[in-house]
Amino acid sequence: MTDRDVVERLGGYFGRAVISLEPRQDGYKPAFAVCVKGIDAVRLMVSARSALSSARRSQIDAALRDWGVGRTSWSYVGMTCAVDDCAVPAATKGLCDSHFNRWYKALRRGTSVPFEPRPMTRDDVLTEPASHARTTECEVAWLAGLLEGEGTFSRNRLAGATTSYPVISVNMCSRDVVEHAAALLGSINVHPRTPRDPSWSVTYVAAISGAGAAEWMQRLRLLMGERRRKAIDVALDDYYPVRLLVAPEHCVVPGCEEPHRGRGLCHKHYMSWSRDRAKGRVPRVKPLRSN
Repeated sequence: MTDRDVVERLGGYFGRAVISLEPRQDGYKPAFAVCVKGIDAVRLMVSARSALSSARRSQIDAALRDWGVGRTSWSYVGMTCAVDDCAVPAATKGLCDSHFNRWYKALRRGTSVPFEPRPMTRDDVLTEPASHARTTECEVAWLAGLLEGEGTFSRNRLAGATTSYPVISVNMCSRDVVEHAAALLGSINVHPRTPRDPSWSVTYVAAISGAGAAEWMQRLRLLMGERRRKAIDVALDDYYPVRLLVAPEHCVVPGCEEPHRGRGLCHKHYMSWSRDRAKGRVPRVKPLRSN
C-alpha cells in the first residue's frame, strides 16, 4: 500500500523490514510492502485462513497444496519440547537438547526413557488452530483493518446546507466480506455495482451515514493510519447532530486524545468552547453538538 505508517506497523508485528516499491506508472504514488516467506508465511496463512474471504481461502489452499511434500528437515522455532511440563524450546525431533540427548543415549544403550520424540510433519504445520469466539474487540480490529485498505471516510453536504454529514463506505469484489462488514456497521443493504470495464469484476458496496457513521469513526479513529485519521477529522469537521446518541471515547478536536467530557470535547476544549460562547466570540473549537 501507499501508507508507509500502516505498513511499518505491520512490519513491526511480523519483525520484517519495509520494502519500497517503484511506482508502476508516472503519476502513481510510491508503494511500500512487507514480505513474509517460507514456513513463517505458511503458519500465517494457516492461522488467518478461517477469518478470510472464500476467495482468499482458495488462494491459500492453492499455495499450500504441494507445500512440504517429502520434506524431512523442519524448523522448531516457536515450539516447546514435546515432553510434558517442559517449556524449553524444541530443537531436534520435537525435543529440547536435554531431553533429546537423554533419549538418544537410552536408544544407543538399549534402555528406555518415559518419553518419545515427536518429529514435526507437514500435517502439524497445516493443521488449523482451534476456532475461538470472535469477541467485540476482535470484530472491531477486523473492521479497522478492512476499512484501512478498502474503506472510505467522507462527508456529504446537501444543497444549500452549511453543515455536512459523515459517510463510511466499503467497496470490494468479495461479497461475503462486504456483507460481514455491513452487518458490523449496521448497513441495511449491500448493493452490486456494475464495473466500468466489462473485463472487471462486479463490486459490492455497503455504506452508512449520519450519527451511525460518526459513532464508528470515533470508535475506529485510533486504530487507523495517519491518512485515514485525517479523513475522519475532515468528515466530522462540519457535522452537528441534534444530539449525541453515543458519546465518543476521545475528544473530536484533531490531534487531541483526551477523554470525552461533553459535546464531543474533552474538558479543556469544552471549557474553551463554553467561554467563547459566553463572551460572544466565535468558538475556536467545534463540538459535535452545539444546540
